[in-house]
Amino acid sequence: MSDEEPTTPTSESASTSTPARPAPRPKAKPRYGVGEAPPTKAASKPTARKAKPSTKPRAKPRAKDDAAPKAERSHSVPSWIRRPVAIYAAIAVAAAIFAGYALVAWIGAGNDESVHYAKARDAVLLDARQDIVVLNTLDYRKVDAGLKRWLDASTGDLHEQIANVTATDKKDLVNAKKISSGKVIDAAVTELDNRAGSATVIATVETSVSPSNGTPPKRNRFSATLARDGSSWKLSDLQQVAVNLS
Repeated sequence: MSDEEPTTPTSESASTSTPARPAPRPKAKPRYGVGEAPPTKAASKPTARKAKPSTKPRAKPRAKDDAAPKAERSHSVPSWIRRPVAIYAAIAVAAAIFAGYALVAWIGAGNDESVHYAKARDAVLLDARQDIVVLNTLDYRKVDAGLKRWLDASTGDLHEQIANVTATDKKDLVNAKKISSGKVIDAAVTELDNRAGSATVIATVETSVSPSNGTPPKRNRFSATLARDGSSWKLSDLQQVAVNLS
């Protein structure tokens, strides 16, 4: 090691060897005014990135969905029209119900009338057969009893004729010593007025007389007119009808 002292650099050497310091930067101006607080991180919104255009094709709107509201709007009926239509519909329903009840009542009335007519016809036919048999039956041994039955089976003019039988007529019946009996072979109602209480019956009657003296029973055709008498039908006229054999 050398005994020489180190040499002190001179000012010139020092100035040349020491690098120059950079000039100080000017202070930055504050971005916010006095008293203003910088925005927080939550408040600061990041800039939105532009969305990339989608490569998928967009679905076309359905025509039905778009057309449905239009159709509904086009076919919608105003309330001032719907209200009378509802009233007319209610009236039509009520009229149909009334017509149905009227039809049922009319059919029922027709059925009732036909039933009453059938019952009256059957009653006329039954009473006519019985009364015709009575007026074709007489026993000379019981003339008064026989004539009494004739009166019970008759009415009107026929009843008066039977009531006017004289004692001489009765004596002739007794002296004849005949017993006659009638039987209705067939009968039918040809006319019936149930309201007026009149009817006409055609009957075929077989009459037998005893002693017959070999005479066979006779068949005669009668036209009987009947009238309602209370709850029954009685003969008001009985006429023999000629049979046309041609």
